[in-house]
Amino acid sequence: MGEDVKRRFSGECLCLARQKRGMSLRQLAKALKKDKSTISRWENGISIPSADDIGDICQVLQIQMSLLYALYKAEDAPVKPKPAKQQKKKKEKRPVEHT
Repeated sequence: MGEDVKRRFSGECLCLARQKRGMSLRQLAKALKKDKSTISRWENGISIPSADDIGDICQVLQIQMSLLYALYKAEDAPVKPKPAKQQKKKKEKRPVEHT
């Protein structure tokens, strides 16, 4: 592997491995003693499982850890944009009507 190629956890690989095993999201969640939404977040790349969770996933799905990681080039890595700072809206001063 060249120095510009890295490995990272792949939710897509987790999803494929789970489906290949014939397991539903609910079944994997139950086997891992996790909430179904947690597994979904992992598979959709919203969050990443801990090292312990990855080990448990591999045991339950009977796969090698390397199958849960994808190769990517450093320049192809997604960069999460920093959330824009929300500016407080200034209240507009309304003209005072004189009657």
